[in-house]
Amino acid sequence: IGSWVFTLGVIRDSQQDLWVATLDGLYRYREPRSRPFQHVYYIRQGLIPDADINSLVRQGGGFWLGSYGNGLCYVNPAREEIRHVGMPTWLTNWVWNLSRRSRDTLWIGTQEGLLWMDVKSRHLGRVGQSSIPGGTDSHTIGTQFLDAEHELWMSLGGSQGLICYDLRTGIARRYLPEPGIPFISAITEDENGDLWMGSLNGGGLVKWDRGTDRFSIWRAHARSAFEDDRIAVIYADKHGSIWFNSGSNGLERYQVATGRFTNYGHDQGLCSDIIRGISGEDGHLWIATVNGLGRFDEATGQFKTYSVADGLPAYYFSYVACRNDTVYAAGKMMFLYFRDDLTTGNTRPPGTCITRVTVRGKPLPPGTTSARLPYNQNYVRFDFTGINMIKGSENKYAYMLQGVDKDWVRAEGSRYAVYTKLAPGTYIFKVMSVNGAGVWNRVPATFS
Repeated sequence: IGSWVFTLGVIRDSQQDLWVATLDGLYRYREPRSRPFQHVYYIRQGLIPDADINSLVRQGGGFWLGSYGNGLCYVNPAREEIRHVGMPTWLTNWVWNLSRRSRDTLWIGTQEGLLWMDVKSRHLGRVGQSSIPGGTDSHTIGTQFLDAEHELWMSLGGSQGLICYDLRTGIARRYLPEPGIPFISAITEDENGDLWMGSLNGGGLVKWDRGTDRFSIWRAHARSAFEDDRIAVIYADKHGSIWFNSGSNGLERYQVATGRFTNYGHDQGLCSDIIRGISGEDGHLWIATVNGLGRFDEATGQFKTYSVADGLPAYYFSYVACRNDTVYAAGKMMFLYFRDDLTTGNTRPPGTCITRVTVRGKPLPPGTTSARLPYNQNYVRFDFTGINMIKGSENKYAYMLQGVDKDWVRAEGSRYAVYTKLAPGTYIFKVMSVNGAGVWNRVPATFS
């Protein structure tokens, strides 16, 4: 912060942050309250150091990571080992997905076919016609998904459809592409054993019925309410809902039993409408976005968001998975994991204040807490805010005009309320605020 610090300009605020006045401006220093994101690893090797990590397989005490443009990486936290594994060709560095076929064998879906690797010797080879009838030699492998029946589903580029490979019998079935579905890029399985799919190139929400061996399609604006056919990530929970991204329009929920679609986006508390990953466990979802991580509680319908301000190493995330109460997340050649019971955020409620009262377009003097108005001065606007120096942009509000509103009105992110054509009478305006961690200031600011 420079050498010129004004000693009289060093103070600690009510949230225990230190404020320092210098010749270069005002600085805030926040001591770490907790360190929930301690296990962070960066891969600085390879051809493209900022490539997206999009897949993860755990092997022993380490993790194999697939990246789109930088091949394979191996991270072993116990040994403090981070290693990049070069791929045989340029196009095979574009890894779409990983799966573990045995204790020591990985299958790697790439832009140029399906590869296998012995994790001990690091020897690589192609999975060809002799292993999987139907051919995966040179086609892009868009996804690998292992269902409950031990069948491995793989999508093929070049409009080649899907291969379903039974790992127990070695028998493969080939499905030609459905009309309008150019390339499947995401697959999940619901509690009935049916598969749900989507394509990042568009086409809609696709269902494969296990009982009938037939496909159905829900397209945007047709049999549904979702806005965009481009589905890059998809997840089925244990309660009959299918979750997926709707292009760049946030998180979409499809309830199978009712056929109802519900959209959740930035206005509902999601950190970004651009989603790169979805995973879930025990009634909640984790969402990877271009602006941090989000945790969604299915019971309450509420989001908790995490960003750099909470200790995350970056804003951009391209992958997330939940397994046994541990969350694994990754971004541009960066990988971290943490417990799902983390507690971060601001435990202090914001200070609520009414910043301006305007009557028919004319503001009242600052600091005014009450006014007696003529009968025709009945167009009133109240502006308010919550004073919070920790992620103040996440504040939300609830207000009411006693004498008009019967209950509190949730303002979400907006910070004003307008009332028109008020009848003669006595009114009291009240407003409360809540910070991004869900801590309310229940003492309202008032104007009568």
